[in-house]
Formats: sequence, structure tokens, C-alpha cells
Amino acid sequence: MDPLQNPAEKKSTPKLSIKQERNRATFERLQLAWVRTSLSFMVLGIGVYEYYYKRKEANQGAIVQLLNGKIIAVGLFLAALILLGMSFYQHIQTTKSLKSTHPDTRFSLASVLSIFLFCLGMILVIAAIITV
Repeated sequence: MDPLQNPAEKKSTPKLSIKQERNRATFERLQLAWVRTSLSFMVLGIGVYEYYYKRKEANQGAIVQLLNGKIIAVGLFLAALILLGMSFYQHIQTTKSLKSTHPDTRFSLASVLSIFLFCLGMILVIAAIITV
């Protein structure tokens, strides 16, 4: 310990890093909440598509002629992709603002999860569209 160091400076440094970590954790939780919501939309879309596929295999028609399960499933997948895209953009913006004030901020794992789920959603949309 440096005896010439101001005691007020010693106390402010840990509080600053705790505040920084709390802000980063808040941004992570927000992003993970959006990921959870998007994942729920994807799972619901898979369920709707599976129900549609089972009805089709049993030679039963659509419940509503204009709106079949495939259209609803693709709509849910696209809604999940839009949510993920908007939340990822918001997360990048807030992380940039946090890094401008605290450059030693850690990397966000929630953004990696968002990118992975976005790719999975794209695969689901393509698979739902190309299947008969």
C-alpha cells in the first residue's frame, strides 16, 4: 500500500468496478430476457408446425382454410427473429455506451447466445418454407 495515496481514492475504485459490473449484469439480464422471449416464440412455432404436420399426415384439412399451421409457424419464427435482431441491436448500443465510460468491461455471452439463436431461427424459417 502506498502511504501517500488518498484514502478517498482507495474506496472509490472498488465501488466504481462494482457499479460497472452491476450495469453490465443489468444489460446481460435484459438481453437474456429477450432471448428467452424469442426462444418461447420459436418453441411455440415448432409446436404449431408439428400439429399442422400431424393433421396433414392424418389427411385432415386445415382448421381455418386461409391460415394453416405452416403460415403461423413461419410467422412465429419471423417474430422471434425480429425480436432477437432488435434486442441484439439494443444490446450492442448499450454495451458501446458502457465501454465508452468503462473500457475494461467484459465480453457479453448473451450476445453470442443471441447470434446462435438467430442462426437457429433462420434455419427453422428455411426448413419450414421448403418442406411440403
